[in-house]
Amino acid sequence: MTREQVQARITLVKMQSEKRKEDVKETLRMLQNDFGTTSQSDGQVVNLLAPNFMMSTRRQLVAQLYPADPIFHCRPRVRGFEGRAKVLETILDYYWRELKVKNQMRRAIDDALIYGYGVIKVGMGSLETKIGEEQDEEDALEASTIENGRVIAGEGISVKETDNHEVHLQMHIEMMEDPSLLSMDLAAEISGELNIHIEEHQEFIESKPPSFPTTAGRGANYDWPFVESVGPDVYWDPTVVDPQESPYIIHRIKKRLKDVKDDPLYKNTEMLSADSYNQEEYSSYNDANNEGRFSSYVPEELGTIMIYEMWDAVERSVSTWVESEEDPIRPPDKEAWPIFIEGYPFHWLNLTDMPNEVHGPGVMEYLKWPQKFLMRIYSELGTHSDRSGVKFEVDENRLSQRETQDSIEAKLADPTSHVALFVQEGGAIKPIQPAMVDPTKMQLIGLLQGVINENSGLSAQMRGVSGSDTATQASIMASASNILVTDSIDRIQSFQEGIVGTVIGELRQFGPEEQLFYVTGPSGVDEWMNYSMADVQVAWQVEVEMPAPFQNERDKQEWLNMFHMFSPIMDPVGKQQFMLDGMRLFGIKNPGIYVQQPSVEVQSNIESENKLMQMGAPVQARAGEKHPAHIEGHSRAAQDWNTTIQNNIGQLVEQSGISPDDPDGPKIVEQQLMQNPQTQQILQSLELAKVHIEEHQQLMQQEGQASGEGAGQRRQAVPLPTGNQGRTSSILSNQIQGT
Repeated sequence: MTREQVQARITLVKMQSEKRKEDVKETLRMLQNDFGTTSQSDGQVVNLLAPNFMMSTRRQLVAQLYPADPIFHCRPRVRGFEGRAKVLETILDYYWRELKVKNQMRRAIDDALIYGYGVIKVGMGSLETKIGEEQDEEDALEASTIENGRVIAGEGISVKETDNHEVHLQMHIEMMEDPSLLSMDLAAEISGELNIHIEEHQEFIESKPPSFPTTAGRGANYDWPFVESVGPDVYWDPTVVDPQESPYIIHRIKKRLKDVKDDPLYKNTEMLSADSYNQEEYSSYNDANNEGRFSSYVPEELGTIMIYEMWDAVERSVSTWVESEEDPIRPPDKEAWPIFIEGYPFHWLNLTDMPNEVHGPGVMEYLKWPQKFLMRIYSELGTHSDRSGVKFEVDENRLSQRETQDSIEAKLADPTSHVALFVQEGGAIKPIQPAMVDPTKMQLIGLLQGVINENSGLSAQMRGVSGSDTATQASIMASASNILVTDSIDRIQSFQEGIVGTVIGELRQFGPEEQLFYVTGPSGVDEWMNYSMADVQVAWQVEVEMPAPFQNERDKQEWLNMFHMFSPIMDPVGKQQFMLDGMRLFGIKNPGIYVQQPSVEVQSNIESENKLMQMGAPVQARAGEKHPAHIEGHSRAAQDWNTTIQNNIGQLVEQSGISPDDPDGPKIVEQQLMQNPQTQQILQSLELAKVHIEEHQQLMQQEGQASGEGAGQRRQAVPLPTGNQGRTSSILSNQIQGT
């Protein structure tokens, strides 16, 4: 990629940026309550005013489309990692909350409503300031050797943040221990200078965040990922519809000039100058330092510069450029490109589609016409109100000669004057009834509000307005609107699934080896959770479940009805989960406090043990474990295995055509069933589970754990077949006979 190609791309980006601003200029103006002006019949120019339905619709849409953080469901694409799924789900949930991704998602949705699309950028903190910063070992060896020579020559040396401090420290210590140093005349001075230098390197090493354990805290660790809404300032090849298929992506970023010069990520910044200034701070500075007189000197803190971060898919490198400079301020860096993601670390959200376009116009664009029409109607109503004062019909022949035309007009113009008018006889002055407002204008207001609701997907019920006479009508209207809202939520869910995939890919490559997180587990109890790099070293399938957007009293009643209907036939664990979902519907933010569940670590251990027993490996129960939770988890797995056997029995009975009255039927089916390797493995797993559950029961009695500890209301362990002749035949016979 030549300099000419880079500058051509930057020029194209500037043109794209100006066109984008022009396309939404009117929309942004109207959202800011700037509706323009109009000239009245008397020549007076007044501001157009009206209720800002565009702004209220925008705010309500954002709240409806992203009411709360999502729920993550993780499934490994490789066997053997099932037990870590809960850990990864909890860690993602923790990141989502601590990084305040909800705010970034709402900004992206807001951008999609206005510009037609929103963009989320995913990366690691290390990518911004650390990748490519530290010296490699070879450069560090050379630099530290030069420093040793400079100290001997009596020249000063200093420590840089970008030094490979471990290598420098080793080389300087070896120099201190070199016997030839002791023979020098200035050995004491040289040793003293090196000691000071070594201590400075040591301070940098000690201040560096440890690799393990790292206590994750907001803003405390540069190894954290970031999820950032970058607005519409992301550009790609205009000849390509899908940005992920573009040969390049350019992120246009406005930064303070001082921040660019101070960031070690950027090089050759000494000659950079600001291309704009913060106007408010600029004026304040001049007023404060020059007594109102203009000064051409402005501190760098007030200046800003536009930089262009270029992601080149052909070279798979990241570089940063400035329009005025031929050379990049960040040379092409291939290490910064995540290798465990598909495409770019940018994700696009669009809520409207257009053929052969990456996105359609923003929803706000579709609301401009009804908003303009409403402004016109409200302006006419305002003008009518201003001119609808009481008017009078005056019969001059019936007035007293003491009244002149001027005095009459003055008295009638001020209704609070309480001054008498002198007349010769009654009926001299009569009020004139003002013209009535055209009723069609009021009908038009309702019609236009309906157009806004229809185009946005928000029903009157979603806005908190009763727009129908019956519950049936309300349900029909809400369902029609929910179609658009549901479609948008589906897009947002897919959008976030792509983001989560990139987060995991970034962690696989750039994340820490291990971290400790202090989290609130599903049981509502705070606990330490160990996250390891091994948890993300395989591919994961992640599903994002968004909370229900429109939760009114009707939704809550429907949930209660479903709970009463299905509760009798629900599995205890499923019933518990259904209750948790319902409590969230009712606005309870942490329902796990009220419904006990095993912790994430306990649940992971249970799932791992079930997997081992399913593979035929015996598992021994250990003292101190949450025995009730283990008993329930293993019983549930055993019940599933038992159901599999019974399904196999049913298939054999149906295929063999054995009569229920045949006394040899159970034996025949048993023989056929036992020839199946899968059946033999399942029976072995059931036997292992039976032994394991009995061990937990014995330990629970010895340790005095309550039967419901850590698991809420637990069911008893299901009867398990032992694999012996009698038990197996009994099961088969019952199945064949339909009992």
